[in-house]
Amino acid sequence: TEGNANTSQAALAASVVWNRVKSEEKSAEVGETINHGAEEGGVSKSICSVPRDVIILVAKFPTRGKSKTRLMPALGEDGTLAIARALVSDALYSVGTAPELKAATKVLLFAPESSRSDFQRLLQDLGLDAATWVLIPIQQGDDLRSSDLGGKLAFGLKDARAVPSASFGGDGKMVAGLSRGAALFIGMDAPEVSPLQIAQALATARSRGSAYICPATDGGYTLLALPPGAPDTVFSGVRWSADDTCLSQMSQIASKGIPVLVGPTYDDIDDIHDLRGLSQRLRRQQLSCVPGELNESAPASTSRIFSALATVLPNDDPPGESGQKDSRLEATVPVKHTSLVALPAFLTGACVMAMALLVISRKRPE
Repeated sequence: TEGNANTSQAALAASVVWNRVKSEEKSAEVGETINHGAEEGGVSKSICSVPRDVIILVAKFPTRGKSKTRLMPALGEDGTLAIARALVSDALYSVGTAPELKAATKVLLFAPESSRSDFQRLLQDLGLDAATWVLIPIQQGDDLRSSDLGGKLAFGLKDARAVPSASFGGDGKMVAGLSRGAALFIGMDAPEVSPLQIAQALATARSRGSAYICPATDGGYTLLALPPGAPDTVFSGVRWSADDTCLSQMSQIASKGIPVLVGPTYDDIDDIHDLRGLSQRLRRQQLSCVPGELNESAPASTSRIFSALATVLPNDDPPGESGQKDSRLEATVPVKHTSLVALPAFLTGACVMAMALLVISRKRPE
């Protein structure tokens, strides 16, 4: 009910913790190891100084007529399939090749269950070692928009944590360990989330015992890192596919006694408006790139989506000339009674607190 929703948001005010990730954490290594020098068969017998983190990429295999259907009226089946395939490919390549994420266990939580061999071929086509990925099918059906998404993510978290990992340490050698560190969920439709952001979220969740969430401009979220030991029940009772999904998820996490840190807000790609905004930002980034200068906030790879955009949106106006505004600049995350503007990261947490306090004030007797 509305009263219960307001109560949960009010409780959030006392539980949500905002702490900006310090710049020195940019160099935080995921899964550092202490090497004892004993090696057999190229595998380093090491003791992990931290538990193994796990990255869980949630993706559906691109299928004509079934993937990104909200794009089909504008792009047709062929154009939509090209965009869906590019998004999945860039996500796999970015996570699979980023040095910052080399030591983390990588899990592909995929649907439909029959697409295992398709994903294995895609990994090979991308030049990635399929053996470095653990493929786990989504349980209870493959509809990622259903009201039971929480159950699917809970099962995925259990399965991912149960996977013994053998991943690469900082010295480039295989390191044995268990996936019992921080666990991070990310989808296929947020190509602007960089590997550095993923590494920071994992390091923060692991070292501070806090959850770390990056909101989406449509009210959902694009990334969620959970600290070691966080129960899978954090996904229970979340209002999925709603204007306040992110706040609902934060409230459920906070109800388990876990502080929640809020990161930057990103667009996810659902419709043609989102896609045009992404196209403009990537083209602007391309034009402003200084040769030899490293942009640490940029994704490891957006080459496939950039190429696909050039094909499906060939006549898109150049950035700054169309009069069409970047969707990230004015997008809002509407919630009951209030709205959260997509602000820079250091203001997002303050806005969440302000909204919760506003709910409290509205509930006071006249």
